Amino acid sequence: MASYACFLALVITILTVGFAESVSDTCQGDTIYSERGSRLEVQCDITAEFIAVFWFRGTDADNGQLILRNDHQVKTVKIEGYNITDEGAMVINELQIEHEGPYWVRYLDKGANIHDRTLSIYVKVSLTSNPSIVACGSSSHEICRSIEVNKLQNKLLCIAEETRPPVDLTWNALNGEEQLSWYNNTLNITTSLYTSTSLLEYNPKDFNLEYFTCNVTGRDVQEPRPVGMFVKGYKADSVDKQDIQYFKSGSDLSLKCPKSELGEWGVRYPNGTYDLLWRKYPEYEGGSCLDTDRCEVEEDGTLVVNKVTFRDEGDYMCFSRTGQSDRIVENPVEVHVSPPLMKTVIKGCEDVDKCELNVANKGSLECSIFGSRPSSKPVITLDTTVTDIEVFIFGHTYTEKESTEPGTFDTKLYVEYTIPECSEVVSIECTPGKNDHEDNIDKSVVNLIT
Repeated sequence: MASYACFLALVITILTVGFAESVSDTCQGDTIYSERGSRLEVQCDITAEFIAVFWFRGTDADNGQLILRNDHQVKTVKIEGYNITDEGAMVINELQIEHEGPYWVRYLDKGANIHDRTLSIYVKVSLTSNPSIVACGSSSHEICRSIEVNKLQNKLLCIAEETRPPVDLTWNALNGEEQLSWYNNTLNITTSLYTSTSLLEYNPKDFNLEYFTCNVTGRDVQEPRPVGMFVKGYKADSVDKQDIQYFKSGSDLSLKCPKSELGEWGVRYPNGTYDLLWRKYPEYEGGSCLDTDRCEVEEDGTLVVNKVTFRDEGDYMCFSRTGQSDRIVENPVEVHVSPPLMKTVIKGCEDVDKCELNVANKGSLECSIFGSRPSSKPVITLDTTVTDIEVFIFGHTYTEKESTEPGTFDTKLYVEYTIPECSEVVSIECTPGKNDHEDNIDKSVVNLIT
């Protein structure tokens, strides 16, 4: 017979691959939580040598089911999956949810005295993956579907699946302030596992950027598993719109943005689409700039786009949030392409800046600017420093079409003229109209000889 300590205690040993745990407590009325799939050994230490030990499923012998006995060292197993040691400890070889419930143990000491003990076993199923967060406005989750359509926006749902017991879910904003939310636990009767959900409603007018964290706690959570979602709002009077900035095609675009805890760089293209270039929030950095060498965001928050083309035109949006400072800086950007010839071109004088044409007293002229972005309208005028007679220039007609170089345009001005009789030479200039090109576009001159 085995010899035992002089006090009553419950010794629980849980053995899994690479994991062991021992817990000691009084046996009477004790509650044991153990992981599904583990080997569970439960032993109620007794005060003296025993004659027999009996283990029951249930609360007593009358309402329970005998599962194990050790009678004068003769061990009997009544239900498969259980075992009993020489010392009278109950062993569950592989703990499953069906093993949950109350247990009752009776042993007889050498004096034929009866000792009864009770305990309860609960099975834990730990969270094996991080919970998820969905925006109800774009989710088909049944909880989101149960909300009225006009109330779907501005709601986030945190979901933790397949745990036992259910976990606790709470929400925090970036500043750590706990947020009001509604939670629910659902039991899957097939698997006996719980799905826990928590619904958060926020007001997008309170911020431009926010980061909501869903925190997971509970008996079956072995380590904290917070997950978060980056949310954009529209706080009134917080947009700082800058003047248009012009960048020459092939140059590097550089735009400043305050360094922040939460940040985003994006560009809204002229067609209305939005490209997320870069986003930063706790323990995360992402965006298309990290997937290519086309652009980067420096440590101080400056966005650099390498060798811009016309396709990079748009409104560059900097969102920054540090503490209570929450702002948006909007930077309109245009990309300019200077004409390859860097001059206006008069029809008939294509290869030179100044030429002479023999013409009639009445006729027409064409002047063009090829391959520019934005398009630039040519202007035809009389050079009064050379010509002092009255010449009529009329019928101005402009045309514009896409150039052979993508993203650039060809513009043409067509005019008619009338030159008085007996005039010998009339000098006419074609100059670029008002434009924002950094490089100067040279004029062309034609002398009309009648």
